[in-house]
Amino acid sequence: MTKVDICLKDNRSYCDVAYLVDRDDFQVDLETTRQKFFTDLGVIPDRNTGEWRGQLFQTFNPEISEKCRKMSGVLEKKILDLDYIHTLDIDSKQKLINELFSAEKQINAQNDFDFTIMDIRAKHRRYGYFNKVIESAVAYGNVQEEDYIPYEVKWIHPETEYPQLYKQSELVISINPNTRVNDLKRALQKASSMMNEYPQYGLISPNEYFVKAKPQIRMHRDAYWLRKLNPEMSYLQISNYFDKHDIQGMEDPDVIQKAIKAYRDWLNQ
Repeated sequence: MTKVDICLKDNRSYCDVAYLVDRDDFQVDLETTRQKFFTDLGVIPDRNTGEWRGQLFQTFNPEISEKCRKMSGVLEKKILDLDYIHTLDIDSKQKLINELFSAEKQINAQNDFDFTIMDIRAKHRRYGYFNKVIESAVAYGNVQEEDYIPYEVKWIHPETEYPQLYKQSELVISINPNTRVNDLKRALQKASSMMNEYPQYGLISPNEYFVKAKPQIRMHRDAYWLRKLNPEMSYLQISNYFDKHDIQGMEDPDVIQKAIKAYRDWLNQ
């Protein structure tokens, strides 16, 4: 088990990340991925140099890599052939995409790592900006401000983007040079209404717990991990720990017990 160090100042952002990295099922994914790409390959990730990505890039089976590289090129040409694509049904298109992903994943360890991170994000139903969060949690055991950027501004070109790539429904607000503040407010209100109307399309958000916990989220998490990593510690000992470190609001063992239970229940929703 690894307690990921969340180095984010904003409590809502902190809560967003904690709700993923502290889950037991994510912890399994973290340890498995770290073992496969770092421990087994003898690669030591360093945030300052980033050289580990180059090491993964250079790790491959020459015969398999070349075969998959050629296969990837063939599949990509098929996907870019709009006349051909339009003759396929949805399942056939998705099969073609899956074959492309499978081929590209085997070209080298870096590709495999990147696809694994995306697979973990999709498995845990998080938005795209969590790719960097998950990568940093796995590689470095921490999440920095630079890793948590909950927005994206990009051009989407019809000739290079494939609609069948998107496996999850996402509500997107597009703007143009004539969009004004009031227009955005109305768009946000409509988006909120649409999300409530179709909750099955929504991805996971920790807002409900954040509303209840707010600033206590950090103390709840620390108490949870103290107990998880030290099962022999009593609630009294944990409260003494907080008292020793002059942390207000967690002096009562009953409060500690309730906080740990609330946090654990929240993670297991």
